[in-house]
Amino acid sequence: MTVATPSELLTALRRFGLENDRLDAAVARRLGAPPVEFKAMDHLHEAGELTPGQLGERLCLSSGAVTALVDRLERLGWARREPHPHDRRSVIVRRALPDEESEAVGIYMELAGRLERLAAEMSSAERAAAIRFLDEASREASERADTLRARPGSAEAPTP
Repeated sequence: MTVATPSELLTALRRFGLENDRLDAAVARRLGAPPVEFKAMDHLHEAGELTPGQLGERLCLSSGAVTALVDRLERLGWARREPHPHDRRSVIVRRALPDEESEAVGIYMELAGRLERLAAEMSSAERAAAIRFLDEASREASERADTLRARPGSAEAPTP
C-alpha cells in the first residue's frame, strides 16, 4: 500500500484542476467558444438552474458580462432563459438539452467513461475517502471565495 502525504494529495488535486481547465480550453477552441462558457455550463450542470446573478457570482462576472455570457450560451444552444417562478423581474438560466451527437458531448462522455472505469478500480473505502476529501475541499474553496468577494474594496471582475 502506497502512503501519500497531504502535500502529494493537494498536488494531485491541483494538477487535475489544471488539466481539466486545459481540456475545457481545448474543447472551447475546437468549437470556437470562449472557455468561460464551459465553466458556466459546469455551474449550470451542478446547480440545475441559476439566476443570472447567481451565475455571475460563481464566475465573478459583472451583471453586464453575465448578460453577454448568457446571450452567447443561448446562441450556442447550450442554455435558455425562463421566467423566474417567484420573481417576475428575474429569469432562470437552465442548461438546454444537449445534442447527444455534438462533438463536445462526445468528448466529455468519453472522459466520463474513462474516469468511471478508474473509479471502479478503487475500493469502496477509497472512493468514500476521495468523495469526503473532495466535498470538504469544495466547501473550503467555496467559503474562501465567498469571504474574498465579501471583503470591502473587492474590485469588480474584468469583463472577459
